[in-house]
Amino acid sequence: MKTFAGELLVFATVIDCGSITAAAEKLQQTVSGVSRALTRYV
Repeated sequence: MKTFAGELLVFATVIDCGSITAAAEKLQQTVSGVSRALTRYV
């Protein structure tokens, strides 16, 4: 996901799931990919 909306979705999913690992599983992405998306968002 390369858009602001995609990064916002990742951020919201991490909050909803309570962890980066759970969010990565839910989004069907790697933990590394979710972490990078969070870094771009902040």
